[in-house]
Amino acid sequence: MHESSEQDGVVYVPLGKDIYGYEPYSFSTEELNELLSTEITKESLLDEIKSIVEDFFVKTKLLTRKICDACEAFQLNCL
Repeated sequence: MHESSEQDGVVYVPLGKDIYGYEPYSFSTEELNELLSTEITKESLLDEIKSIVEDFFVKTKLLTRKICDACEAFQLNCL
């Protein structure tokens, strides 16, 4: 929706780039072509989710280890 629209006497105007609060999504032609040509399967989604979850657990474990090391250095009770 690039133009304003009216419904029941109310005019709706799309948000401008300066109002979003975040950068709007944008894709290059190459990225769009890749997305459109990729077949999405249940297995590919599950593999991607598994990778994200595993990465989260690895980072959480590393962070916990760093916190415990810092606690030990300051002779504090740790997790």
